[in-house]
Amino acid sequence: MERWGYIRRIYRKAGVGDNLANEYDFSGLIEKITPYAQEKLEKRAAAQAESTAEITRKRPLKVIEGGK
Repeated sequence: MERWGYIRRIYRKAGVGDNLANEYDFSGLIEKITPYAQEKLEKRAAAQAESTAEITRKRPLKVIEGGK
């Protein structure tokens, strides 16, 4: 993924010359997947709105024959 520009590795050295854990920059990956994440969020919101509308929809009253 580093080769394709999705992740950038930042090498770190300690003051005495020892190696520290690498730091990673995910900005390329975030930039590429943002449209897909936005689409997923829109679909989720639409499904939630549909579910809410189905629950809150008023149903017509039924006449029960033979009731008192």
